[in-house]
Parts: sequence; structure tokens; C-alpha cells
Amino acid sequence: MENELIAVLVTLGTTIVGAFAGAFMSGRFGYRQSANIEEDRRRRQAADTALPVLIDLRRLLRNAENSRVQKEWAEVTASAYEALDDARHMMPKGLKHLKRSIRASIGEAVGGVAVADMDPRTLEYDLAPYDYRWTNYAEEYLDGAISRLREWRDASRSKSTAVTMPNFDDWLRLTNRYTPGES
Repeated sequence: MENELIAVLVTLGTTIVGAFAGAFMSGRFGYRQSANIEEDRRRRQAADTALPVLIDLRRLLRNAENSRVQKEWAEVTASAYEALDDARHMMPKGLKHLKRSIRASIGEAVGGVAVADMDPRTLEYDLAPYDYRWTNYAEEYLDGAISRLREWRDASRSKSTAVTMPNFDDWLRLTNRYTPGES
């Protein structure tokens, strides 16, 4: 009888410990899965917010020879920078420079309006004269940035952290377009 009682207590103890362990693991797994789903949703939302304004910026570059409305450039660049600022904390290390790099590329193409978020006095300046070469470089860099953001948005969680793009100066050098510091 005593052995039967011990067997029942051991069985009961094992069942209770197993139930608690199962509930704990299930709760932990469910929480982690829920957190991952939310992180994916936020990453996609950040990219989906940034992409349309970057596409609008690219449209301005494509029309830069014929349409040079300074106010429109200021509004679109400000929207692009704000969207990139909002997404930056979510971006992988290899994309965190995008705002700075896009600012540099746009600055080469149109001048001071590209830094209006840093110095509002530049809103009073005229756009730089149209330069096919630098406008084309800015457009191509923006194409790459848009492509990388789409890749980041659509990648699995494990692959999204590996999405990268060189900064504008490195991109110019790597693509043999221009080596900063050379004339």
C-alpha cells in the first residue's frame, strides 16, 4: 500500500511538473512568436512608409532637367528624410546610413535644398543648375536604395538583418563613377 501511494505521488508530481513546464514553454513560445510577428509588421510598415516618398523623390530626379520647382523639392526631400528617420531604428546596420547617403546624392544633384532639414536657410537658395551626370548618379543611387528597402521589407526575419547598401561615396567609388577627393 505504501509503495502504491509513493507511485501515485511520483506520478502526480511528474504530471504537475510536466504540465507546468509545458505551459511555461507554450507561453514563452507564444509570446516570442507574437513579438516576431509584430516586429515583422513594423518592419514592413516602416518600409511601406518610406518607399512611396523615395519613389516620389526619384520622380523629381527623373524630371529635374525640365521641372525645378524649389518648393516641391523641399517638401519631397523633407518627407523622405522624415520617413527614413522613422524607419532608421528598425533598419539593419547596413541601411542605417540611407538618410545621410540620399541627402548627399540629392545635394550633388540639386544643391542646398537637400540639407534644408539641417539648415532652413537653404530653402531660400535657388536649386543648383541642372547637371546630367550628378542627377543621373543620384537617381541610380536612389534606385538602389529603393531596391534594398524592398528587399528588407520582403525578407524573412533572419535575412532582413543582412540587407545592406554602400553609402553614397563608397557606391560612387565601387561603381567607378567617381572617387571622392579626386578631380
